[in-house]
Amino acid sequence: MPRQHLFSENDKNELLSLPQTQEEIVRRYTLTENDLSIIRSICRGAANRLGFSILLSYMRYPGIVLPINSNPDKILLQYIASQVGVMPSQWDSYGKREPTRREHLLSLQSIFGYRTFSNVDHIPSVEYSQSIAMQTDKGIFIARALIDELRKRKILLPSISTVEKICAQSLTNADRYIHERLICGLSELQKSALEKLLKNRESNGKSNLNWLKQSPVAVNSKHLLEHISRLKMIRDIGLHPDTGKDIHQNRLLKMAREGRYMTTQHLSDLEKNRRLATLTAVLLDLKATIIDEIIEMHDKIIGSMFKYAKNTQNQLLQKSEKSINDQLNLYLKIGSTLLAAKQAGTDAFEAIESIISWEDFYLM
Repeated sequence: MPRQHLFSENDKNELLSLPQTQEEIVRRYTLTENDLSIIRSICRGAANRLGFSILLSYMRYPGIVLPINSNPDKILLQYIASQVGVMPSQWDSYGKREPTRREHLLSLQSIFGYRTFSNVDHIPSVEYSQSIAMQTDKGIFIARALIDELRKRKILLPSISTVEKICAQSLTNADRYIHERLICGLSELQKSALEKLLKNRESNGKSNLNWLKQSPVAVNSKHLLEHISRLKMIRDIGLHPDTGKDIHQNRLLKMAREGRYMTTQHLSDLEKNRRLATLTAVLLDLKATIIDEIIEMHDKIIGSMFKYAKNTQNQLLQKSEKSINDQLNLYLKIGSTLLAAKQAGTDAFEAIESIISWEDFYLM
């Protein structure tokens, strides 16, 4: 069933709001020489020229027919009046004869190519909106894109409630398409494995899905192995590597995050295709998360091992520092004795024996 309400009151006002800056007013509402020529040729009298120009401006942006008995925006009125060379107060005299306004509207549609939104535009509008809904589920973004498209095609905008219904239908269609795309390649065995994720584990009473969603409590080999077991459970389901590749990442991530926050009961209550698609999206997201966490844990464990080894080495060096210094001093003394023996012409071996026995020298 299509969603009933997509827009807040602020959204509805924003969709049909007029330009707020002078720069945008000039860009949207500056009349061309051709416009002015047509206005002069069709309209007699200052009030009619102003009224015709105002109706044209509202058709161009925001893309509507100014409701009867409604006054145009004051800034817009002043800007248009200055271009057609009449006083803004002439608006008060316009349209007192209803046929004049009706004739102007027909002329505007005939000359400038505008037409009212009709039933034949509904399906194409839903299809266009669905292409946007495949990228985002934000109703206001879909509505803006649809309204821009209708303006380009010179189709006068329907009521905001109609726009809302079109966007709601497009979102429903897009959701169904995404669900079907995510599960179309699943075998019955894989679907059964996905359903089992909602069953409780015998070891701790938690569902398999909740167990998969758990982050490691501490960085150690035990929790690393447990995380690898989670990754293995996901891989054993055997999702195809290309699953989800044809779905826009914004929609896929949104579905995965919503699924991760749902309770198992809530997931169980979903319509079957939506439930299986949501579980698939959650698994794709969990798989990436678990792999990242395993790599991070591995890096931290290896880093901790290197740090421990470095500290151990430093401690051993500190403990053996005196012994090393003693040996270095002994080598220095032996070297000096040998040099002195050479200079004096005495026996080098006797010189060494005077410092250290041959047995100790051999063991050095």
